[in-house]
Amino acid sequence: MSTFMRESLLWGIFRVFYFCMETIPKRLKVPLLMLLANLTYHLDRKHRRIIDINLHLAFGDTLDRQKKEQIARTCYRNLILLIADFLENQNISHRDLLKKVSFHNERVVREAIRQKRNIIFISAHFGNWEVMLPAIAASLCPFTAVSKSLKEKKIDDFVTRSRERFGVSIVEKRGAVRHLVKAMQKGKHIAIMVDQNVGGDGIEVSFFGKRASHTPLASHLARRFNALIIPAFSFPDPSFSHFDIYFYEPLQVAKSGDIQEDIVRATQAQASITERVIRKHPEHWFWLHRRWKEYYRPIYNGNSKLMNT
Repeated sequence: MSTFMRESLLWGIFRVFYFCMETIPKRLKVPLLMLLANLTYHLDRKHRRIIDINLHLAFGDTLDRQKKEQIARTCYRNLILLIADFLENQNISHRDLLKKVSFHNERVVREAIRQKRNIIFISAHFGNWEVMLPAIAASLCPFTAVSKSLKEKKIDDFVTRSRERFGVSIVEKRGAVRHLVKAMQKGKHIAIMVDQNVGGDGIEVSFFGKRASHTPLASHLARRFNALIIPAFSFPDPSFSHFDIYFYEPLQVAKSGDIQEDIVRATQAQASITERVIRKHPEHWFWLHRRWKEYYRPIYNGNSKLMNT
C-alpha cells in the first residue's frame, strides 16, 4: 500500500470515529467504547506483550498475574476513553473545559508567576494529559509544549490545532530545544513529558529500581534560566469525565561547581516523582511504551531469560 493510500485510509477511519463520537448518544457511546477497548486488548498482542514486560520490570512478583492483567485492561480502557474525550472536546468552550477539571495545590504555580520565574511543567502520559495541558493554559498561564509529530499529516494537523486552542503552543520534538530556549528567553513557560525512553540522548536514572534513559532537557533549561520545575499530573474519576490536576512542590536545580552532578540529581528527582505517582495509581499510566528499552533491549526483543536482571 502506498503512503498516500495508507494516510487516506487512516484519515478516513479517523473521521468515521470522530463522527461517531459526535453523533452517538452517551448511553450507547460508553458501552461501545468499552467493547472497543476490550477488542483492542485482545487483538493487540504486540503492545500487550510490552505492557507485560513493563509491569514485570516495574513490579516483579510484587503484583500477582490478576492485578497485572487488570492494569493492562485499564490501560486500554483509558486510552480509548482519552481519545474519545479528546474528540468530544473539539468544540468545547473555555468555561466547559474548566468545569471538567479541579486544580489542587495550584498555589505553587501562582507563586512562581508572582515571582516572575520561568516555569517548566513536567508530566507523563498519565491520566488524561490531553485535557490537563489546555486546562492549565486556560486557567493559569499559557506555555509552549513539545510534541512528536504523527506520521499521518492530516491527523497531526487536526491534533495540533486542537491542542493549541487554549494557549498551548506546540513545537515539534525534533529541533525543540531551539524553540524552547527562545520561549524561555522571552520569559515564557514550557511543558515537557518526561516519562519516555530517549535513548542515547538521555541520562541514566533509577526508575522503579531499574536503569532507564531520562531526558535531561528540563534540568538543563531550569539551570540555565533559573526556572522552577513543577510536576503536574491528572487523575481521572471512574467515569473518565472529570479530572483532578495535582501540582507538586517545585524542583530547583542546584548550581554547584559540578554542573553534571547538578543535572543528574535534578533529572533523578523528576524520575522519582513520576515513579511515586505511578506506583500509587499504576492503572493510569500509559504502559504501552518501551520505557526501559535503552538498558533492557534484549527483553523487549524476546529474551525472557533476562527478565529478572
